Amino acid sequence: MLIDRFFRDIETDYIITDNLAGAFDLVSYLISLGHKRIGLIGSLGTTSGNDRLEGYKKALSRNGFIVDEDLILSLDPNKFASSQREPESGGYAECKKLLNLKSPPTAIFASCDPLAYEAVRAVRDLGLKVPEDISVVGFDDLKFSAFIDVSLTTMAQPFRDIGKTAMRILLDKIEGKDKEIRQIILKPKLIVRKSAAPPKTAK
Repeated sequence: MLIDRFFRDIETDYIITDNLAGAFDLVSYLISLGHKRIGLIGSLGTTSGNDRLEGYKKALSRNGFIVDEDLILSLDPNKFASSQREPESGGYAECKKLLNLKSPPTAIFASCDPLAYEAVRAVRDLGLKVPEDISVVGFDDLKFSAFIDVSLTTMAQPFRDIGKTAMRILLDKIEGKDKEIRQIILKPKLIVRKSAAPPKTAK
């Protein structure tokens, strides 16, 4: 059984979050605030990362925006939350790259909360403010996301439901009650906090 991951070419049980729908809803929320240039920082080598990228692109296209590949930066999964070891790497460095573009984004979608924390730090180190100058959102709703200096708007994964569902399926299989392959996708929930606001041009 796989939890929070799956492989399209392997027929096995899994319980995952609907990453595509979550990213779509999160980017759609940013668009509803007035953002037109939205950057993405994420790991695009995993199924969850790829689905979040697809949701990002789908939200932009659905709202009539052209997907600008310059605003999409892929990060090695091994560099997640790397700022404590390498202050100029990881999401911190990628955020700086986006903000130094000739036409930078007004919002950044970090594909996981730790990357969003790094992005917030990069914004501040450039002398800018979240969300006054740039909005930053994440994905996961980790326990620290509500308590950082600017509480993080994020897409909450249903971790408790994932765990409960996985345990129920596992026990049923151990007891021989269920021999079918179960592939379950649970919907995440948008958590609106203080790190996202309308862009200056939309205020």
